[in-house]
Amino acid sequence: MSFILKSVVPWGRSFDEYVAMFNLSESDLSLPILGCSDGPAGFNARMHEMGHPVISCDPLYQYSHDQIECRIHTARDEVMQQVRENLQNFTWNHIRTPFELEQVRMTAMQSFLADYRTGLREGRYIAGALPRLPFRNQAFGLALCSHFLFLYNSLGPEFHLRSIREMARVAREVRIYPVVNTNGEQADFFYELMGRIHDLGMAAILEPVGYDFLKNGREMLKITGYSPG
Repeated sequence: MSFILKSVVPWGRSFDEYVAMFNLSESDLSLPILGCSDGPAGFNARMHEMGHPVISCDPLYQYSHDQIECRIHTARDEVMQQVRENLQNFTWNHIRTPFELEQVRMTAMQSFLADYRTGLREGRYIAGALPRLPFRNQAFGLALCSHFLFLYNSLGPEFHLRSIREMARVAREVRIYPVVNTNGEQADFFYELMGRIHDLGMAAILEPVGYDFLKNGREMLKITGYSPG
């Protein structure tokens, strides 16, 4: 059996997971950061508490607090059923059981929900979607994309290239995690895409990360060097 999500679902990770997934240092955290396709992650809320500059951009933010909360609970049932049917797709070293996974995810998403109304008013949550972002060139020091690109191979290589180029337009450095899908498999277009990124004048490297949950998910993609002009 395979882990298959028919569409993008609101399913958020915690601040600590972001730090591990993206190898975020203290100096990284002080940069103006764009969380691209953050969904209901707890990263923005914790960053705001710490006084660090961050904006999250996702089409989910066109919805109200109550609408998002409803979508989260619907997604929980779908995702956790798939997890229990595909236990082999995960390592279970740090998160030990599906029950613990559900608790970790729901805690992160409750942190997001508690912050959402305030963050929306403050402009920290902005409705927008790849591959077109509503930000000026090089507005951010770092753009992070968690559990969207490469997780959904059905988006195809052109969407991935346009999205990566757009994130590189608005940020000096782009980091993407994971680079495999929900079954721990790399997209068949991955290396062709890396070549096309290189042809655009950007450097793209795979870097080991301190995060170990998704099978074969121990690397992020780091992209630098694109000049929007």
